[in-house]
Formats: sequence, C-alpha cells, structure tokens
Amino acid sequence: MSATTNFSNFTLKIPVGTHVSFLPRALKAREAAAIGTTKSSKERVYGIVQSYSNEGNVLMACVHVANGDHSICKVKAGNLKKEREAEENTVPGVPAVAQDEDNSSNPLLSLGIDYESDTDESDNGEGLEEVLGEQGDVDWVDKRVTIDVRHTEPSYKNDAVLNIENHRFSTPYIFFKRFLPMDHIVDHVIPSINANAVVRCIEKWHPLTKAEYFLWIALWTYMAWLPCSDRGFYWRTKPTILVPSPYNFGQWMSRRRFDAILAAHTLEHPATIAAGVTSDPLVPIRGFVEVYNENLLNAMVPGRVLTIDETMNQWVGKVSRMPNVKKIISKPHPVGQEFKTVADASTNIIIRLDISEKNFQVKKFGDQGAVISTVLRLSEPWFATGRTILADSWFGSPSCAAVLHQYGLYSIMAMKKRSHWPRLVPRDLHMKLEGEPVGTSISLVSIVKDVPMSICILRDRKMQCLVSTCGRTTQGSEVTHVIKEGNRSRFATFYRPAVFDDYGAGKGAVDINNNNRDNMASYHDVMRTHSWEVRAFSFFLALAEANAYLAWRSFGPVEQRSITHFSFREQLCTDMINEYLYAVNIVEDDEEDVDSYRNNTRHDLESIGKGFLKDRTPYSRQWKCQICKKKTTLRCSCTPTKGLCKSNCYRLHLVGKQ
Repeated sequence: MSATTNFSNFTLKIPVGTHVSFLPRALKAREAAAIGTTKSSKERVYGIVQSYSNEGNVLMACVHVANGDHSICKVKAGNLKKEREAEENTVPGVPAVAQDEDNSSNPLLSLGIDYESDTDESDNGEGLEEVLGEQGDVDWVDKRVTIDVRHTEPSYKNDAVLNIENHRFSTPYIFFKRFLPMDHIVDHVIPSINANAVVRCIEKWHPLTKAEYFLWIALWTYMAWLPCSDRGFYWRTKPTILVPSPYNFGQWMSRRRFDAILAAHTLEHPATIAAGVTSDPLVPIRGFVEVYNENLLNAMVPGRVLTIDETMNQWVGKVSRMPNVKKIISKPHPVGQEFKTVADASTNIIIRLDISEKNFQVKKFGDQGAVISTVLRLSEPWFATGRTILADSWFGSPSCAAVLHQYGLYSIMAMKKRSHWPRLVPRDLHMKLEGEPVGTSISLVSIVKDVPMSICILRDRKMQCLVSTCGRTTQGSEVTHVIKEGNRSRFATFYRPAVFDDYGAGKGAVDINNNNRDNMASYHDVMRTHSWEVRAFSFFLALAEANAYLAWRSFGPVEQRSITHFSFREQLCTDMINEYLYAVNIVEDDEEDVDSYRNNTRHDLESIGKGFLKDRTPYSRQWKCQICKKKTTLRCSCTPTKGLCKSNCYRLHLVGKQ
C-alpha cells in the first residue's frame, strides 16, 4: 500500500513499513498489559506499521511493537508519530532520538519567552527537548509571554471594507441585496420555483417573474416589520377600530397568488432534489449555501480579527421532518438546524456559513476531525493572511491552534474541562488555581507541532482558560466584576492578562448578529410553514437583513447610521415595494405588450362550467382531454374550447407551452 492510498477519504501520511511511536493511552488496557506497559504510562511505544484496516469511519493501523514478544497492536492512524530509524539500531522499530543542542533557533523565542528560571538559577537554559519532552507528550513551562508576535511577524492590520459602490449614499435595499446572491436567485431559484409549480400541479399558476418574486419577499419583510398573528389580516380592505388604515396587500398581490408562491417555493430544481435526496437529505439547500458563501466573500473584506461561533436556525414545527436537526439546551432557540459561522469582529457581520452535520468526513478537510475541519472550512478564504481567529471552548484546543498557525492564521481560543481537558493540555490544569484569590492568573508556554503557544488561566467568577498563538499574558486592563460568595455578592477589581482583553473585545461578534436577527420579529417568525426548505430560506433572508443593518451602522450614510433596526426595516419595505411599482409601470407603458404577455403566459386550470337539461336540472359539463382523450370537467385558460385533465396531462401541457 503506497503513501497516497485513499482510505475513507483519509490520505495515508505514514506508509506501511514506517517506524512509528505512540503513547500507551491509544491502546486498550489488555493490549497495553500484553506489551508490558499501562495506559497511564508516559513512555512512548515504538514499532513498525504492518498494515491498515478500516473499522467503520476510523482508520486503524496494525503496528508490530518492539516491546515484549514483538506483539501486534491496533492503533488509530491519527495517534501515530513518524520516527527516524537509527543508523546503528539493532532492535527493529526503535528510532533514534534527535537531539538539538542549539537552542538559539527555538521557535519559542518568537513569543518573547525568557528561558532563565525566575526561581532557580541552576537551569542555565537547558536543552528545550529536555524541558518539553517529545511531541504528543507536551510539558508546559510556567512563563509569561511579554511580546505579541503580531507586532514582530507579518499580520493583517487593515480595517473591514464593504464592496458597495457609493455605499455612503446608498439605500437599505441596496445593502440588503448585496448580502443575497441576486444572480443565482434570478437565474436558478426563480426557474426552479416555476418548475416545482408544474410538478406539484398548482392551479392557475403563471410563470413567476423577478419583479413579482421580490415583491413577495417585500411583503414578508412588511409582515416582519409589523407582525400579526393572522396572515389574512394583511389583505383586509375595511378599516377597523384598532387599524383605521388597513394594510391592503391585495393592491400589490392577491392572497391566492401569495400562497401559491409559498407552496411552490424551492431553492433547488425538483429534478436535482429527486436525484440526490436519498443520498444527501440536505440537497435542497446545499447548493444555495455554497453560492451564499461566495456572495458573502465578495460582499466584504473582513478586518484583522474573525470570530467563529454557532448559529441556530430555529424550528417550531415537527422536528422529525427536518434533517440534521439538533437540540442544544443552552441556546435561546434550542431546537433547529445548527450552522457554524464566522463573523468580522469589528462589524459583527457574518461572512461564512458551514452546515453542521454528522458526515463531516466527506467534506473538505474531513480527515482532520470534526472540530478542526470545521474551523479550516470556515477560515479557508483567509489562509496565510495573518488574521486572528477567536473561538469558544467547542473549538479550542492546542491542536486546533497549531493547525491554524500552520495555515497562516493566529488564534485565541477558550478551553473548558468537561469530562476531560483537550489533548495536550495538562490534566491537573484546573487544580492550579484552587484556593487562589480572584484575579490570580498563570501562564504556561510550550511548543505543539512545532508551533509556539501559550495557555493562560484566570481566576474570575469561575476559572477561565485561553490557548493562543499570539497576544501577551502580562498585565492588561483593569476590570471590575461581581463575585458571588454563598448568598452574598461583592465587587472585585483586578488586572487581567492582556490576552483576555483581545479575546473579550471580539468574542461576541456572532452572538450580536444573532441577537439582531432574533430580538425583533423576523422572517422565521412570520413564515410559518410545514416545509423545512422554506424555513431554511427564511433563515437566509433574516441573516441577510441582519447583515445589511449591521453594515448600515458601519458603512451607511453618516447622518443615518444611528437609526434603529425598526426604522431601517421600514425604509427597506418602502424601497422594495417602490422598486416593484417602478418595474410594473415600465411594463404597463405598452398595453399591447402586456395583453400579449398575459395571453401567451397564463395557463390557469379552470372548470368548464355547468350545463342544464330540458327540465333546468344543472349538470357538470365534460369534454374530451386534448392529450389523453378521456372525459374531464376542466380546461386550460389558453385553450377555452378544449378539455384538459388535472394530472399528468396538465403538466405535459405546460411543458409543451414552455
């Protein structure tokens, strides 16, 4: 088997016959005892890779171990470390330990670390390998980081830029359209809706146009601006005591047409959905998410700091009908589709989405694991730019920080002990601040996968922990927090490390965007439907509207940046409806073209009507269908003298006319 053999989307980086090592904790207790060690031992086990096998979605390596009776052990491929074979080694599988006596080129120097001990002068800067141990079994040194590497190494220093021409003189509708893939909607979504209407045999359907579709979205925006519990209330024409000026949506679109568009709405062509839904239940939205991300990438150039977090597309209907639905108790909307998102920390605008799903192995970077692959997919457009990634404890680990640094990105990530700490973190980390006063902090430094990084722990209301490849762990700003002690509370003022200032300044970017989307009634609140695809579309509309408002506050006309979200949405509704009326007036300038357009495009399925016998008894008229020749009581408005069946004949008739 060669080094490039693919095994469940995992490219083998360690070919068969390679000398490797691993920690005993990668083995089962029985296997560890068979080779004369224990799972808790820190001494690495050496051997040679004999073969690979695929067990479920996990790639296992069979390693011929040199310990004991040269046993064969099964180890996960990700736990192996490639070793160099000694030139004069007589025992197979035992590598030579590389010694680097020159510490002057050590990458920890880029963190500004002083290797001389603060308490014991007998160290004399001993070899770094002796201090840190072997990679994969990292030892952390109690040192402070005094220099932020972003000041000494290449890093991104520009502010965010919005790609809208003359954005200081634009309108809310222009901002809203900039965060939607307009070309894809016109060229793909609208034709797909027309095709889906044919497949579903929606009565009295005529082709949907661009102006009518965005009027439909404008009416949804109006409902989100002034929500009512009864959707039919918006089509009332008579004033009431509470509403002296009725909304009268019928002046723009009939209720029947509005509901027909909702019933036929889809983001993907029905033929594509039918072909791929069995293998991928997310086919109806996956293509739109990709185009949505491309549009966000072109709409804005983010600043120097990016924030990664979760976003929920809430669901209030039947959960079983929604693919990849999750329940996260800690979220304001605990049930729904989860998206991992990245936002610009200076403007709080979400600029990339990633669908959270179980089969992450088939996606890009899938061989890196669920967490690291998600982070890499979200940050991929900004590789090698020197930006800084902020993330919460779901993403944070030394391994993730090291991988991001290898791709040219700095990171500051929170870490949390759940059942255990992330790999490569000291197991007694939570014990270091027990009994210490509020404001006490500890800084640990090490090298993980050739990347210098630090772990900083702070005793606040509860213990906080950050792992970072940038920033300082020396004294930062002064903060005052409320500390609860039993039934009492008190104020505590202390100085926290500077890296916590960097993290706190941008960690809430995604949450701010989510709050702007959820604190007011939005599209997902008024688009009540049994279709999860429409529910997902309402999420994309709400995200675009929240992005547009946040962009307006940062890049809009200076004199209007302070308007409220309610006023922004009012202007948005007005602009969208006015644009539709302008488009309609252009078409209606030539009434002959309008009549020709209506006569050639309307294909309403209607009843033939009633007939009467000689005694004036009514009966339903039946004509022969123009396609199947069977009797029917229906006809198409384009051929009023010929019958037409409701089933496949009407569908074939529409396809033939198109």
